[in-house]
Amino acid sequence: MIDSIRKREKMPIVLDLNKVDFERDIQEGEIWQQDAVFEFNQRLEKTIKQAKKHKDNEGNNPTIIHDAIFIGGARGTGKTVFLQNIKGFWKKYKDENDLDVKAHFCDSIDPTLLVDHDNFANVIIAHLYNEVETYLESKQCNAVNEDSFYQSLRVVSKSLGKRENLDDDLSGLDRVIKYRSGIQLVKHFDSYINECRKILGVDAIVLPIDDIDMALARAYDVLDIVRRLLGCPKIIPIITGDLELYEPIIENRFTKDEDDKSNEIIGSQKAEQLTQEYLKKVIPHHNRISLEPIDRLLPCMIIYDFGDTEKREPLSYKDYITKFISCLFGPLNSEERSCDWPMPDSAREVTQLVRDFSPSELKKENRAELWQRYIVWARLKQNSVAYSNAVTALQIENSKVKENNDYITLNELHSFNPILQMNDLTCSGTVILATH
Repeated sequence: MIDSIRKREKMPIVLDLNKVDFERDIQEGEIWQQDAVFEFNQRLEKTIKQAKKHKDNEGNNPTIIHDAIFIGGARGTGKTVFLQNIKGFWKKYKDENDLDVKAHFCDSIDPTLLVDHDNFANVIIAHLYNEVETYLESKQCNAVNEDSFYQSLRVVSKSLGKRENLDDDLSGLDRVIKYRSGIQLVKHFDSYINECRKILGVDAIVLPIDDIDMALARAYDVLDIVRRLLGCPKIIPIITGDLELYEPIIENRFTKDEDDKSNEIIGSQKAEQLTQEYLKKVIPHHNRISLEPIDRLLPCMIIYDFGDTEKREPLSYKDYITKFISCLFGPLNSEERSCDWPMPDSAREVTQLVRDFSPSELKKENRAELWQRYIVWARLKQNSVAYSNAVTALQIENSKVKENNDYITLNELHSFNPILQMNDLTCSGTVILATH
């Protein structure tokens, strides 16, 4: 085990500029989060085996198992790309280890696409229906299984409809009926999942859910559906997001009255404790996988850029940065402050930087174009000094092509003119002010 982990740590990671972003067929060397892939496959193997051993519930009390696997990381760490490739990761792992388990991977669901009053439970049921329908259209299946599937679909849809149509201001028998409807929904959803699984011919269904933390207004509702409905042993939710964004959303839900947001139900300390317990239940600690920050990955990165006919060797990220600085800032005797620039902070930013300033682009003689791109980068990073330096460098480059060959004075340059800096607004409306 230790030897295999060491072997993975030494493997280089590849940024191939000839491939488009969000590739769904990532080759082994192009997997940036190699340790996370290994950990994910192990977690999924254990969960699918657990689902295979579990017998379908024939009674009225469905088993609830919270087995969601969480892929965590800050914005831009590559969670979406990771999620889009989990099927390929699992297939390779399953073949290599000759595992006798079967899983169906659904297309990922994006909660940010929910509109108006869409119910996430409805979305999940419809999503699974679409998966099964697609399978039925391409395969020859048992007609009895089809009948059972459609019957379970009708029952769970009816149960969900009853629950949604009841108002919250009910009392007496109507409220009892509502509670009963909620209990029935869990049981009928469990039966529906089992019918889906039987037709698909698998031990478990894997359901990826992407970017819950970006659906801020619906994040709690989505997580609560995962808690209440997706506890079925035969379905395995794969969730991505940033726990630091989840926590305040859930804590606010516990603290404030749902009908009157100004009315505080419990104190912030108690709400924080409840939030942590809630997350432990919905997303168990042992099923949480963290993607590595970009600074741990860059030393192993190599860049492929074969965009033209010229044959070039792969370039390490360290050599790329040296080439980048040399191209934009010129030869330097030492580590001067004049070449300080905002480095990328995430996998997304690294990809965007290298694609915008590819090794082949850094060879071009048109430095004005490069400085124009650098202005965009400085704005993205909200770095006033880098922005002012880039504008100044662009001014100098443009002055070289003037027909009258007039000299440009320091007062005309952005970096040396506070008035120009004060009058210069970025696209976000913040003032660019560089100190020199």
